[in-house]
Amino acid sequence: MPPMNFFLQQIERHIDESLLIQGEDILAKDGILSLEEIESHLWAFKVIEEGDAKFEVEIQITPSKIKAFTCDCDIFKAQKNCPHIVASLLALRRRKNEEKKAKRTAKQSAKPSKKLSIQQVLDQLSKEELIEVIKDFTRQNRTFALSLKARYAYKVPSVDSQKAYLQLMNAVLQMARRPDRSFNKRGAGNIAKIMEEMVGQMQIHLLQQHYAEVFALGQSILIKIPPILGKIISEEEILQAPLENTFKVLGQLIEAPIPPALKDRIWDFCLEEVQKIAYRNHQLDHLFHPLLIKLIEDDQQQDLLLEISSRILDQYRQEEKALPQALYFHYSVWERKYGKKMIQQYIAHSVEGEAELEVLINYVIKQQDYKKAEQFARTAIKLAKSAAEKVVYKTQLLRLAELQKNRTKSIKLAEELFLQSKEIRYFRKIKQAAAEEWPEVLQKLLLKLKKLEDNPKLNALLPQIFGEEQLIEQLLDFIKRYPSIDLLLNFDKFLLPDYQKELQPIYVAEVQNYLNAHLGRITSTKIRAIIQHLHRLGAHRIGNELVQIIRKDYAERPSLMEELSLF
Repeated sequence: MPPMNFFLQQIERHIDESLLIQGEDILAKDGILSLEEIESHLWAFKVIEEGDAKFEVEIQITPSKIKAFTCDCDIFKAQKNCPHIVASLLALRRRKNEEKKAKRTAKQSAKPSKKLSIQQVLDQLSKEELIEVIKDFTRQNRTFALSLKARYAYKVPSVDSQKAYLQLMNAVLQMARRPDRSFNKRGAGNIAKIMEEMVGQMQIHLLQQHYAEVFALGQSILIKIPPILGKIISEEEILQAPLENTFKVLGQLIEAPIPPALKDRIWDFCLEEVQKIAYRNHQLDHLFHPLLIKLIEDDQQQDLLLEISSRILDQYRQEEKALPQALYFHYSVWERKYGKKMIQQYIAHSVEGEAELEVLINYVIKQQDYKKAEQFARTAIKLAKSAAEKVVYKTQLLRLAELQKNRTKSIKLAEELFLQSKEIRYFRKIKQAAAEEWPEVLQKLLLKLKKLEDNPKLNALLPQIFGEEQLIEQLLDFIKRYPSIDLLLNFDKFLLPDYQKELQPIYVAEVQNYLNAHLGRITSTKIRAIIQHLHRLGAHRIGNELVQIIRKDYAERPSLMEELSLF
């Protein structure tokens, strides 16, 4: 552990601001999975980042100072500090502060309290006095008044809940709206607070089985909020989280034993809203998709949703918006009607071209529905009209095999792609998948490549493979069989300076051939660059030999002699 010596309570004075921000973000997203004092003053932490990457952190402290810390991530190895350590330090400080607070509370509870508390005051108020206090505070604090309405509107028997919640949303928007009818960050934040209050009430009503109230609250949010999203002046998507939480509770609602009439109302509402441009413009319409599919109860609804999903897909195409979610929605409804074995028919009927199909498969992979993604990719290979298309879809199969950590399938697919495309990246994929089996896999692969040696695309790859795998004899043999200036310049880095003796005659012959076939300043400049290249690689023997031969045999070329004056 690198030694440190600063107070735990003064972290901000000693940590770079960018690391602080990243560490605070990890802590805010519950990235500290565990913290444990494994020895006296030695703490161990498990930290998770987005993408499920997990890291282990250890911090050594005195009662108040940080002595040392370490993390097993690559950033720490390079910089001796990282966001995971910062998040752990902040978590440890919070833990220590909570422990101190608990001790103080325990001491205070042992003595009679001398301070006046809110609870003591409320206990002494009559019902009438409490009502007057609340009325007075609502007159002074508009946000509190709106929050109160959001929480208790349903208790007023003479008021229609739906109308009450819509009036509430109107009041919230009116309070937050600027004179030009836009909303700044602060105004959007106030809207978000009321939305969160309403979502909280949705959850309470759901637990209490007040299903109509849950829908009335959610419906009011979705009617009023999406149309104003484009008027919010802030780079942050402040209302995104409460909107997504609204849909989450609505999803839980339709899973509950709700009355058929309420289910029909939810269906009609979702069907109407999903087609509105406000949702498409802000990429929110996809939040309706799972709700609608779950709400299907008969063939008529299924056919209607299939028609609407097709219409939405066409609108996305016309508006040139990103297609994956619309494609996936349309396919999900299609699959529900026709079954999982109709993928080929769906592709032929609804997918326009290779690009759309690739986008759809990538989206299904992103949803971690690997089985369905593989069905799509294999069907796409069957329907592919060119070898290049097959490579695209087979590459997706390879990605799936890698995600599922299927080594055998990964090696097989990567090898097929390598032999088909002759691209070095697939060779590296084979090696990555083979791991400790690589020596055996490489020998088998080289035997297959030997049968294809006369293939021009393969010949361009072989020296790269020989070089990367340190197959020196094969690389030397290849250069001797197919000598050229470009081949030497590209791959001598794998051989020099150790194999100057073997490469010297080849270099001399190729440079002489080049000079005999080319004249002028450009030729002279290239020869100078070749010699500089050799010296950079430590091949001084070859470089000096070339200079002597050229000065002797090509002395009549002024530009060449001028370029060689550097040596």
